[in-house]
Amino acid sequence: MEVSKDQVLCAKVLRMCNSVFFGLKKRVDSIDRAIILLGDKRFLRLAVSASLEDIFPERGGYSLCKGGIYYHAVGMAMLLEKLAKSYGGISTGIAYTAGLLHDIGKVVLDQFLGPFLPLFYRRMNGEGTALVRLEKDSFGFDHGEAGLRLAEQWKLPGNLRDAIGHHHSPEKAEEARDLAELVYLGELISSKVLPGNDLEHLDKGGLERRLKAIGIDQDGFSRAIDLVPDELFQTQGLESVPNGG
Repeated sequence: MEVSKDQVLCAKVLRMCNSVFFGLKKRVDSIDRAIILLGDKRFLRLAVSASLEDIFPERGGYSLCKGGIYYHAVGMAMLLEKLAKSYGGISTGIAYTAGLLHDIGKVVLDQFLGPFLPLFYRRMNGEGTALVRLEKDSFGFDHGEAGLRLAEQWKLPGNLRDAIGHHHSPEKAEEARDLAELVYLGELISSKVLPGNDLEHLDKGGLERRLKAIGIDQDGFSRAIDLVPDELFQTQGLESVPNGG
């Protein structure tokens, strides 16, 4: 990926480097400077994140504010990378990628969501109905299942297919339950600590069992919340409304 030869991608990378997501104290005005400040691995992840921005819808459907789904994806990628680094067992690169792609199914469903939004709001806020239940009632399948089909078409490896397709039901994962559980944990933390992220009504039942699956105890969960990047609090207004998906 030769970022410097792609003008659009280069501009996106520099914009992200200078955003609150990365919190760099010095302004970044060149790709070389970005690599020096971020390091090769972190820069590569940023470049991949930037290249995916156009895949996610700007607004409408799941994103009622500009870039909602995309910023949630990048925020989750950063959080899961920190969780993986802190607790071990899962590659930080794989964790980052899983966070970035876990809601890709929403991209598939987003184009059909508009007419259903009033129903979604009424049932999520008034009745506490889970988003995945609403999706199944409306479309016949949820965004995890839609993402899984897309991941299969893209021939993504099994661990990422599990993270995308089963992050709401990690017990159904076929190859990488630990990764699916990590994504679930990331969504749970996001819904717990970031204002406006509670509409998803994630099932908190069996939390101890889920934590145990990735080697974390209840005290570890409290410590995990402390791993939420400060930058995510500064971008909470960019979050998509049906959150935690």
